[in-house]
Amino acid sequence: MNLKWGSMLAGLMIIGLVIGVMVRTEFIMAGWVILLFFIIPTIGKPDLWWMATIATLGSGLSIGLPVDATVHLMTMLGFVVLIMVKAWTSRMKAIPGFRTRNACVALVCIIIITASFRGWGLKILDSAYWGGMQYVCLLAALLFYIYSGHVTLSFRQMNRTFVWFFLLALVPAVALLIAHFVSHGDLIRNVVQIGGEEMNAMGSQLETPDVTRWAYMQYPAIWMGVLAIVLYDRKFSFSPAVMFVFALSFLMLGLSGHRTVVVLLGLTMLVYVVIRRHSVRLSQYLRLLSILILSVAGIYLFAEHLPLAFQRAFAWLPGIQVSYLAGIDASSTSEWRIELWKRLIPMIPDYLLLGRGMAFSVREFNDASGLISDRSTLHLVFIAVHLYHNGPLWFLIDLGMAGFIAGVVFMVGGIVHYGRKIKTLTEGSWWKSIFIVFYSFFVGYCVFFFAVIGGGTFLCHILVVASILEVIQRSAEAERLESLNQSG
Repeated sequence: MNLKWGSMLAGLMIIGLVIGVMVRTEFIMAGWVILLFFIIPTIGKPDLWWMATIATLGSGLSIGLPVDATVHLMTMLGFVVLIMVKAWTSRMKAIPGFRTRNACVALVCIIIITASFRGWGLKILDSAYWGGMQYVCLLAALLFYIYSGHVTLSFRQMNRTFVWFFLLALVPAVALLIAHFVSHGDLIRNVVQIGGEEMNAMGSQLETPDVTRWAYMQYPAIWMGVLAIVLYDRKFSFSPAVMFVFALSFLMLGLSGHRTVVVLLGLTMLVYVVIRRHSVRLSQYLRLLSILILSVAGIYLFAEHLPLAFQRAFAWLPGIQVSYLAGIDASSTSEWRIELWKRLIPMIPDYLLLGRGMAFSVREFNDASGLISDRSTLHLVFIAVHLYHNGPLWFLIDLGMAGFIAGVVFMVGGIVHYGRKIKTLTEGSWWKSIFIVFYSFFVGYCVFFFAVIGGGTFLCHILVVASILEVIQRSAEAERLESLNQSG
């Protein structure tokens, strides 16, 4: 009876709180109070928080707080806190160490030491620097991966997680299209005829006035590309669903105008084809290669007839013919990055022992902004805010030599460690199928990070993908042992 009346009292208090904040027109806070009804029952279930973290990875949903925090980050932090509390209170068994996990532990220590000396950049710590949320996001992602070894899910739970992940990954694209339709009206015409100055605010600062792109489409394009491979891997056939998702990914890729998306998905597909070459029939393998070759050939043949943003995305392909505007925009951006790296390389010796850190001085940023007069002086702003567009330079300058070594060990060790795990999974099972797809993406992302472009955001994504591999492998092993026990 006491429990019943206590629950009723708690419910009435929450309802009163909701009414109070709504009367004060604080509707976002009212929404968070309502969410308490759903959050409180999950406090003892860190597995659900892990699922929510994966499901919201590509959603871009914000929680409406003054800090730059997303739903994905908050669920990640919730998982980390809950699993740590559970580990301390229930004496959970320690996860066996291996190079990849130990490298992440080392990165946590390096980040804490660097931030302690260079400044955290967090307002709650009265810091005179900005950019502290980069530390929060990276530490959360590292701890998320480290503690993902405690999570095992059923087939239904993992499948449901991926369904929500791919559905919510479309949220940024849909929101952008709706916003553009509301502000411009004729959505179809503007999507097809990308190239007007009206959408410049949605693209890159470095684009020319004639080559406009929806830069925020890059991540939905990536996630849809991965989904296309997942759907293909089920039956090794190009079903209507596979072709539709592939076309959707291609459309968003073109609208983004990002060449890097093409490279990342291309690397992922290359790794996938190499892994699957012995797992499928020769006819299926040749059909896949034929489709890929025809797709690339079609891009070469019709590149000049595509919208400028699409042409820009494929301008890096050798020998391809694109319009002068798309070609000059792509080449000038590449030249600008090379010039940026030339300025950064002399800085490496100064930060080998103790990295520069990820927080930055407000005064330095304002001074750099005041000096901007052309594209070359824009380098100063990017250096001030630690946007190097280069993975090795980001490690060496911001985290020093120790951070660089730990990062290399994590990625190379992860490629080797999870590559060996493929053979331990049951052939033909759903677990092995989804593991191979995300392993291909993991390898492609690691190569992409070091060879093409890298930074804190990309590293966070790689860590989450590694967490997915860890949970898939452990869940598959738990299911196999359970079936052996039942049969025995």
